[in-house]
Amino acid sequence: NTGFYPEIGGAENSLRSLATFYSKKNYLVTVVASDRTNNGIKLPLREKLFGANIIRYRRLPFIGYLNAFLVLLSLKLTQETDLIVARSYILLLLARIAGFKKVVYVIPGVVKFQDKPISDYEIRLTSRVKFAIKKIIQANGFKMAYKNYIFSSNMLEQVKSVYPNAKLI
Repeated sequence: NTGFYPEIGGAENSLRSLATFYSKKNYLVTVVASDRTNNGIKLPLREKLFGANIIRYRRLPFIGYLNAFLVLLSLKLTQETDLIVARSYILLLLARIAGFKKVVYVIPGVVKFQDKPISDYEIRLTSRVKFAIKKIIQANGFKMAYKNYIFSSNMLEQVKSVYPNAKLI
C-alpha cells in the first residue's frame, strides 16, 4: 500500500490488522509502504511494527512508484513469499510485474466512481486523460489479481460495472 501506520484510514488499518493477525500465527509478514505520511513526515525506511517487517520506499516526485517496484523486485529475489496483499491497484500491477503470482487485491474503491472529475476545472483534457489511465490500470488490476476481495454489496456492484468477470470474494 502507499500508506501504513502511523497513517490512519481504511486501507492502513486493514493492513495493520492483517500484519498483526498473521504475525501472531508465526507467519513472516512484510509490509511495503511509502516513507512519507500525508502531512509530509518522513518515516524510517525499515522498522518492525506489529510483528511485521516494514520496508518503505522513497516517495519522490515522478519516481516514487519506480522505487516501490525496486523494493518489490528485491523482495521477489531475496524472500520466499506465499501471498501479496495489495490495497493499491498500482502496487498490485507493480507486484505482478516484479514476478509475484499470488497477489490479492483488497479493493478500497473503484476509480470510475471515486476519482471522477466533478468540477469544470477538473474536466480539462489532462484530468480526463489521467482519469482514463487510472480506470484502465485498475480494470487490468482486477484481471491480474489472484483474487479480488470486497466488503460490501455496493463495492460488488461498482466492480461488476467496470469488470463483470472479476474474480470476487
